[in-house]
Amino acid sequence: MKTRMKRPGWPAWTLSAMLALTAMLGIAFSQTGKPDGIGENPAIADAAVTKELPETPGLQLQTVTEQTKWYTMDINMVTADHQGVEKPITKWIDEQKDLFEDSVDEYKTLLADGERAQLRLTAEKLPHHGSLYSLLYTSYQYTGGENGTMKIKPFNIDPSEGRIVELADLFDLERDGPILQKMVKEHLLEQKQLKDKLFNDLLAMALNDPTSWKWAIRNDRLSIYFDEYEVAVGAAGVVRADLPLDEVRDFLKEEYTGRL
Repeated sequence: MKTRMKRPGWPAWTLSAMLALTAMLGIAFSQTGKPDGIGENPAIADAAVTKELPETPGLQLQTVTEQTKWYTMDINMVTADHQGVEKPITKWIDEQKDLFEDSVDEYKTLLADGERAQLRLTAEKLPHHGSLYSLLYTSYQYTGGENGTMKIKPFNIDPSEGRIVELADLFDLERDGPILQKMVKEHLLEQKQLKDKLFNDLLAMALNDPTSWKWAIRNDRLSIYFDEYEVAVGAAGVVRADLPLDEVRDFLKEEYTGRL
């Protein structure tokens, strides 16, 4: 008489564990009508240094990527020899990240299915042969809709003193500010592509306070930047006035005349 052998069954505790794991995964991957808030599910975040960019004097750049269910961020982070350089840049980066995350949390319902908001903070060392140099950040932010927004943030660095240089360090703005304002306006009006795109009232407001100007040193020019929509229609993009250094050299403070 043949005896039929029984197949070994799964222990009861194993089946229970599998059922529990399946339920947990089902909850994790289910989509609800109400989107999660930013940071509510940290398990979906992924941050990593992808590569180190070419060095600048006293400062190193690294690209950090972070991806969540609702957004991606690609940011050039800095490490500097001097805290006087690193802290202001890092503070600005942290502010942009906070503003972006708040914006995503508010407008994420506008994103199409499968679409993610984006924040890119890209740094570029501008070419210049003097002892100062400019690190120009371009910020691109998209939180839904048809178009994203682009902004510029320059940091002008004195590596020998380990600090960020302000426009008021180079010029006596109380005395020479009106002259610089006139020069910037003239250079903007000379640009044919800006014809009929500038808003005179917004331009006057932006030029009124030179201490708030976004400026950088690029080769043999002093560049003044205005963000999208700041002084012109959106189609004009970021607006820039390039003043030849030879035109402004006579207005430089004595300690900087030989450094640009």
